[in-house]
Amino acid sequence: MNKCYRTLIFIEILFCYRSGFATHHSLYSENGFVSQQNSLFSSTRIRTSFFENVPLKPFLQVGNELWSQKIGDGAFLLTPSYVYFGTGISWGLFQAFFGSVELRQRNYYSKGPHREQTEVRSTFQAGKEWQQPISKPISLVEEIYGEAVFEIRNEGQDTYSAFTRFGLRENQLTPLTFDLFLEPNYSAISSRTSSDSQFELRPSLRIRYFVPAFSVALNSALVFPMLTNEQPDPIAHQRKTAVRFIAVVGGEF
Repeated sequence: MNKCYRTLIFIEILFCYRSGFATHHSLYSENGFVSQQNSLFSSTRIRTSFFENVPLKPFLQVGNELWSQKIGDGAFLLTPSYVYFGTGISWGLFQAFFGSVELRQRNYYSKGPHREQTEVRSTFQAGKEWQQPISKPISLVEEIYGEAVFEIRNEGQDTYSAFTRFGLRENQLTPLTFDLFLEPNYSAISSRTSSDSQFELRPSLRIRYFVPAFSVALNSALVFPMLTNEQPDPIAHQRKTAVRFIAVVGGEF
């Protein structure tokens, strides 16, 4: 662990336990399997924000990114997986638009020329959910979400994603809900050496436990690739109908 990590940890501990200093803590974790790429992924983030009653909120953050992908008979590729620490500023507008600018330090698990790397990351998000009861306990639901992530580092990469979900919700066992929806999903990745974009349709079933400060969701989907624009890549996966399972945990404490 280098000097940058030790400094960030010290600052986090100092701020979290300093009396009279308003802090807000949040957890988000997403774990899943995608049969398109024969891959498993895991992403976890813990964030401490300060000065909750101001428009711009400084924060400290620690997280973990893991990804493994099968590339042949019995062969797996451990794509760059790493733990990171970061500090930055976030903001929100009208409970629908969010953004952040972050200085992040990565520490890769695998050995290589870029085991540790500093990056500047900007994230912009927009999302909204609507629910309209049609008969007890069934409701129509619609969600929209869009995200853009810009990275400044040696092999800088920009990522874009957007989806809308429309379907039915059964909430007789509130706070447990069952959602059946159709999700058109667009995503694109662009770097200095390659680019990849795709449009998919995802009929999905989601089971979610939701209370104001905590939620757990299990999502299963069939994935139908509709359009793709992929440049040649030595580990590129073939577009085909697939299944996708995701477990999401989020909370505030």
